[in-house]
Amino acid sequence: MTLSITVKNQGTAETDDYVFGDVFFNLANEPDPAYGDTPDNYFDIGYISAGASESATLYITYDSYTVRGWVFGSNTIQVYVDYDEYVTESNENNNSAELLDLEWIQAPVTSNCQWPIADVNTSHNLNSVPNEYRSEGGLHTHHGIDIDGWLGTDVLSVSSGRVRNRGGESLRLMGTHLPDKDNFEYVHLQEMNYAEDDWVYEKGIKIGETNSDNHLHFNDETQFGNEDDENLENFTNPLFFFRLDPPFSSDWEYPVIDGSYLVIREDQSSQTMEPTSVSGQADFIIRAKDILNGLRGGLAYIGYQILDSDNTVVFSADNQVNLATERVYTNAVIEYLYPQAPNSYIYYFITNDITDATGTGASDFEDAFDSTQLPDGNYTLRVSVEDFNQNSTSADFAIIIDNSAGMGEGMRWNDK
Repeated sequence: MTLSITVKNQGTAETDDYVFGDVFFNLANEPDPAYGDTPDNYFDIGYISAGASESATLYITYDSYTVRGWVFGSNTIQVYVDYDEYVTESNENNNSAELLDLEWIQAPVTSNCQWPIADVNTSHNLNSVPNEYRSEGGLHTHHGIDIDGWLGTDVLSVSSGRVRNRGGESLRLMGTHLPDKDNFEYVHLQEMNYAEDDWVYEKGIKIGETNSDNHLHFNDETQFGNEDDENLENFTNPLFFFRLDPPFSSDWEYPVIDGSYLVIREDQSSQTMEPTSVSGQADFIIRAKDILNGLRGGLAYIGYQILDSDNTVVFSADNQVNLATERVYTNAVIEYLYPQAPNSYIYYFITNDITDATGTGASDFEDAFDSTQLPDGNYTLRVSVEDFNQNSTSADFAIIIDNSAGMGEGMRWNDK
């Protein structure tokens, strides 16, 4: 890395000699303020006009990564450390008669981050996406992404930070920045290189390898999380708006809708109705999936339209289900999004309003198709789905709206 030392002349005349000093790294104890002890990290700058600043660039190689360092310069000048390198000193902008005690911190991840698995500059295959149904350890939404790997694939940090919650196969890196602390979790690791409370100096450092699970689970809590709060509402969607750089682009297979399966329920009820006799407030249930690396994956968007016998759209609820929001949904969404556990497909309510990841219950998510707003007759329900790589597909289902008939005895159609 490079470090820029900026020296400012605080006097009233040009300096008549060189300003010089040392930069010290990787020492167990604070060094003595003596010149020339670090030949590779020694700087001198000459003849600086009154009130002017000059800079020297040091090129620094580390054998190990630490979070502490010191700079010593002459006592007639003011030493700064270039903030672009994200180094802060305890007595910034003061005369440097004493050592400047440095804290090295990586730039905060505020907009995007590299991939956490080698090669970090390449989009990787995903085995799982955010907000999928999970039942292991209790019902919950999938908090992050599962990045495909193989045994022994290098896992690299996307930020600097301090190791917290290091488990048998996982660790979290907590950054030093406020208010948006870097906060990332890496799961399914072996050969972890850092212990609890260790500092990881910068992004791109190897922190471990993938274990026999052959994938890396990666959580991102940067924007909403903090050191003491692991609530689900703090998880950020790593796939949101190019959060990963380069963005996810490794899914070329189109999502699939099972065109033989449609369940229609009376709203907020287990009572079902035939598609040939849709009435009142109706919930539509489909089963669909994305194909991720040959595995069943969750969707990003689901929407639906109602078309009349002339193929004219008479009702539209585009992106009624939005699972690509910036936050990961809390567990409260599960009963309104997933009518049952998945099998080879994932079952979705497509009529509930799943667009606000901060929602906590029925008032936020409950919705239905109001069949009474349309005349009785033959219609087409067109369902459209999209995955996280913007591949999309649709399927049509024939329905008949008949509000003169009521709910009837209630039958499930093509329940497979």
